[in-house]
Amino acid sequence: MCPIVNKPFTGPRTGSVYGPGTSSATARIGRTMIDPVSVLYVDPDRAALDTVASAFERDRPELSLHTAESAAVARDRLGPGGIDCVVSEYDLPDADGLDFLATLHEEVGLPTVLVTDRTDDALACEAFSRGIDEYLHRGDPIQPTVLAHRIDRTLAGPDAVEGSSAHLRALTHAASDVIVTADDTGTVRFVNEAVEDVFGYRPEELVGNSIGTLVAEADAPEYVAGLERYLDAEDGTWGHAEVDGRHRDGSLIPLEVSFGRFDHAGGRFFTGIVRDVSERERLESELGELIGRVTDAFFGLDSEWRFTFLNERAEELINPEGRDLIGEDIWERFPEAVGTGFEEEYRRAMETQTPVRFEEYFPPLSAWFAVQAYPSETGLSVYFRDVTDRKRREQHLETLNTFSRELTTAETVEGVNRIAIEAADEMLSLPIASIELYDPETGYLEPVGAGEDSPAVGHRLFDSRRTVPWQAFTKGEPAIYDDLSSEETALCSVIVLPLGKHGVFIAGANQPHAIPESDVSIAETLAANTTSALDRVDRERALREQTDRLEEKNAALRRVHRLNAVIRGILGELTRASTHEGVMQSVCERLADADPYRFAWIGTHDPVTDEITPEAFAGVEEGYLDEVTVTADDSSTGQGPAGRAFRTHEAHVQNDLYSDPPFEPWRQAALERGYRASISVPIVHRDSIHGVLNLYADEADAFDETEVSVLTELGEAIGYALAALDRRQALVGDRSIDLEFRVRDPEDPVLAFVREHALTIEFENTVYRADGTPRVFVTIPDVDPDRVERLVRESDAIEDVTYIRAQGTDRLFVCTLTDSAFLSALVDHGAFPRVLASGDDGERVVVRVAGAATVRSVIDLLDERYDEAELLAQRERDEPITTQREFEAAFNALLTDRQEEVLRAATVSGFFEWPRGITAQQLAEVFDVSQPTVSRHIRAGERTLFELLFDGADRRDLDI
Repeated sequence: MCPIVNKPFTGPRTGSVYGPGTSSATARIGRTMIDPVSVLYVDPDRAALDTVASAFERDRPELSLHTAESAAVARDRLGPGGIDCVVSEYDLPDADGLDFLATLHEEVGLPTVLVTDRTDDALACEAFSRGIDEYLHRGDPIQPTVLAHRIDRTLAGPDAVEGSSAHLRALTHAASDVIVTADDTGTVRFVNEAVEDVFGYRPEELVGNSIGTLVAEADAPEYVAGLERYLDAEDGTWGHAEVDGRHRDGSLIPLEVSFGRFDHAGGRFFTGIVRDVSERERLESELGELIGRVTDAFFGLDSEWRFTFLNERAEELINPEGRDLIGEDIWERFPEAVGTGFEEEYRRAMETQTPVRFEEYFPPLSAWFAVQAYPSETGLSVYFRDVTDRKRREQHLETLNTFSRELTTAETVEGVNRIAIEAADEMLSLPIASIELYDPETGYLEPVGAGEDSPAVGHRLFDSRRTVPWQAFTKGEPAIYDDLSSEETALCSVIVLPLGKHGVFIAGANQPHAIPESDVSIAETLAANTTSALDRVDRERALREQTDRLEEKNAALRRVHRLNAVIRGILGELTRASTHEGVMQSVCERLADADPYRFAWIGTHDPVTDEITPEAFAGVEEGYLDEVTVTADDSSTGQGPAGRAFRTHEAHVQNDLYSDPPFEPWRQAALERGYRASISVPIVHRDSIHGVLNLYADEADAFDETEVSVLTELGEAIGYALAALDRRQALVGDRSIDLEFRVRDPEDPVLAFVREHALTIEFENTVYRADGTPRVFVTIPDVDPDRVERLVRESDAIEDVTYIRAQGTDRLFVCTLTDSAFLSALVDHGAFPRVLASGDDGERVVVRVAGAATVRSVIDLLDERYDEAELLAQRERDEPITTQREFEAAFNALLTDRQEEVLRAATVSGFFEWPRGITAQQLAEVFDVSQPTVSRHIRAGERTLFELLFDGADRRDLDI
């Protein structure tokens, strides 16, 4: 808006003069309004130029439009008398549109129209004060009709002036700011109605008075003097000032004044626009207080990237040295920010006029900042916070999460310790870190891990084993010291955190007060995760061990089941075998066919050479038995499993033939044939050994405790089967051998008893109890039974003795032998004692053996049993086998006719069945005899049968 009340128009080429009441007529220069008019339109917007040109050509052909896109081009097109009016956009690429038109007005006096999209009263007033004829606020897009009207009015005669003045009066009346015009003496010549709202004066009260009336008394002299200097200045450009005004009531009013100078009728005037900025200052004050209360740092930048404001927090963060940054270019003050995210985001905000948010690290300050930047046309407002601690926590949390994930995959205590120490080195500011775990063998905490800057692994941070770490461990409580004064350690700052039942985590420094709060929380989290990982490793290790044990047991059970199946087959073979060779060969073949066994052989002891000679074998032998020599003595060839098994009567195992030294003489031969483990099992029955079973596997550790136990039982079963064969051979063989020995042993109680009483003991028969224990029936002539019972109490070979009956001077006894009895060993070898008699030069023993195969073993037994044992005689005996028909004939020949008749009737009628088919009384009625008579006939027949069966041996003279 313009403060001019009247604007007399003196002509388009002679300028414009402002003054009260002027209304003189003005002639047009050189042409009338119906003549063609040349208009030069200057606008950098080509589209706007084309729009106006098309409209003028269509609707206003009398307006000849020339166009230019810059002030320089426009000047080139201004020829003498060629242009009648110049229209210019305010914003030109090479000049200010107002300056351009004002210069044309002064130089050539052309009518001018200023076009702008700005709504600025000060700009309008300045335009009019500098001689611009018309001021057009354009729309978007520009309206060609309105522009043509303004051109017409500019070129019109005196009749148009009054319309222009009316327009100016309307503007000044509607303005909310004070518009005042004063002369060079400072006397007010014009003021609009807004003055009453701002200063409390009516316009007529101020016109003719000094303008100093509106200025604070203290500032009035200086203001008036400054105004005079401005009026006398050569350039007369618009000025700007902020002063305190004076209200009618004397109160001060903060004012913002824009003013310009113009000359009229030989005098110099100025026009000012005065704005009350009380509300703005109040808002600015409140904003300042608000900014002061903002905890975030804040600074402002103008459009040239210069600092305009920094709050206290911003000064602390980016200007700790206290330099005055106001007016400094941010990129010159902080060149390190050039090319970083700060510059990229700030420039993007200004270019797009869009707020931005981002986080960026600034290395010179070693800090992370969270930034919010709000752009405007005049600059950039930046709010920022130091988020270094948060970023560090986030980084630590991320690192901690990474290490926590690694801890969940660690499989060993060592792996957990390594990961925990690496995490401590990376996340803690404390330079020293260590882990000490409890060692149950020593009863102390032992160092197992240390950080890069810590003493070497194994070095104790505390000299005493019962100091701070031990107390934290036993109490299960953290120990944190900022200044630990102790001769036990060089650490002054220390954190000790228990790791459950496992040990402690230690972190520290050699300086006091070196523990930041963040380190405590990180260390506690790390210790908790480490404890969980160690617990998990313990559980998984226990589970693996349990699984391994279970798998081992399952594998052992599978092997035992397989072995039991093999042994069941072997036991079946043992019951069917009729010879020693058959027993041994079937055992070897069955075992060699079962996994993981590769080779099996059975050897017996040769007392002449002391060698264990092979009797049977099966599997992958490949000449092995020809290459090796195994003995039962203490020589090097007797130190292997077979020799030791024979001597100790116990199984001996070598589960790794690669490394077991006792197998050294045979290792190469065994390994060449794929043997990796071996076992030698004695074949025993009671105290007698019949041989050694040798078994080889194709894998190491093949013979565990269970398998050894099962194979040991198999050795005993084989020994029992061989002994049973010997006994059967002795009972049913058609040939036997009587061996007569002279023995001496003063310590033997049985020989002493025979010698003392000059006895001859005859062995009648042998029977076996259900448990296999032999019971021997003996006849001793003319002996007191009590003496025999006393002998039993003194001897460990006889379990008990029972006196049966007397037959004349002979006494019949039954003796139960112990497992260790010498007679039991004889019976197990298929030999049966016949006679034990006293003699002048030693006792005589006659033993009957089933055949030549057992003679050697019987001789060995007597040699081992007595101090002296000498073979005196060896006599072969033929004992032809009686056929069933011969047996029946012999039995019938011993029965009477009546006995045969009764026995046959009893058998046919079911007397011997249970329950009986007929009783003895009923049989008696059949034969018309008494019941006792029938019972006597039956009992006599039974006795005859059993005597024939069990007492058929012919007792010949033994020449003793």
